Amino acid sequence: MEAEVKELLGAGLGSAVSTIFGKMEVVEEEIELAQKRHPDHDEELWSMFKWLRPGDSMFEAPERLYRCHCKELLQRKVDGKPLNSPTSAEVLNVLRIMSLNAPLKREWVLLYSRLMLQELGYDTGMEETEWERPEVDRVDKDIRSKLVKGVQWRKE
Repeated sequence: MEAEVKELLGAGLGSAVSTIFGKMEVVEEEIELAQKRHPDHDEELWSMFKWLRPGDSMFEAPERLYRCHCKELLQRKVDGKPLNSPTSAEVLNVLRIMSLNAPLKREWVLLYSRLMLQELGYDTGMEETEWERPEVDRVDKDIRSKLVKGVQWRKE
């Protein structure tokens, strides 16, 4: 279908439309999986569709990372937690994009490694020391405080 969309709309717009439809499929699948895990929250989870749309920070995120983002927001809904703070996947995606443009400082790389393990189960082999942990936590908090402005639309 992607090839047909690109042919019909042109490469740029066709690619964007394909990306949007791909994200919609992921959202539907993740909602259905969450409903199976939490059948007592069936309706509540289905109503999350609009809150799972990819904001600027997740529009071009790899599918696996976007799935982590959706899972975290769905779990927050089940747990009764607010949706308007950045997900760990959003932080990881920002770090991913930054790393493509310039080398990251050590504490940023350590946060990237921490989130790769936490979100994707990928062990980079880098571990933060007891002395580095507070600085890595500070970087995490700093990125989340900057991202929070971009996710305020998720207020219920």
